[in-house]
Amino acid sequence: MKNKKVAALFFLMSLATICQGQVKQFYYDTGELKEEGAFDENGKKMGAWKLFYPNGKINAEEFYNNGRRDGLIKTYGFEGTLQTVEHWKAGIQEDSTWEYYSNGQVKRKGVFKDGVYDGLWLTYYENGKLKNKGYYSFGQPNGEFFFYRENGSLELQSTYLDGIQDGPAVEYDKKGKMKGKGKYKGEEKIGEWIYYDTKGNIIRREDNVAPPQ
Repeated sequence: MKNKKVAALFFLMSLATICQGQVKQFYYDTGELKEEGAFDENGKKMGAWKLFYPNGKINAEEFYNNGRRDGLIKTYGFEGTLQTVEHWKAGIQEDSTWEYYSNGQVKRKGVFKDGVYDGLWLTYYENGKLKNKGYYSFGQPNGEFFFYRENGSLELQSTYLDGIQDGPAVEYDKKGKMKGKGKYKGEEKIGEWIYYDTKGNIIRREDNVAPPQ
């Protein structure tokens, strides 16, 4: 009986005339509300839309203009916890964005430009400690990046070029003291690398062959 009612609902919705600003509701095959929102006179999504999981928890809150995401977008986990906060313009992700752990702690934050990563991005451990930070351009890591252990101590300082580890790098021990330094080329160590003990004395040198071009 329930399946017949659901089928009838879909049939009526398919026949209904799309009216500007009229809120429409769509359902899972099992009968639970899946999403709801309005269409413009051309049948394109407009204004606020809400998406739901089959358990009734909110999945996402979105805004549309002329059928494209435009404005503040929020997504949620299966249990209703906030996952992401994004900004969109004319269907392209722009400006600031935040990602969250299920405990509410910020997981990652940064900026989008023309739909790709741009500028400073920071990533965090679930305990709130900084995990890594660095700059992006055209969606790729470019420049210095810093990587940290979960206790907050610096583990690696490295240089990236168009998303590839390329340039000077420094490695640190668990206490944050320098233990090695050298250069990378195409994700491979090249040239002379120098390694140190906990007192800063050189303990060895290694020569690395550059990778083939």
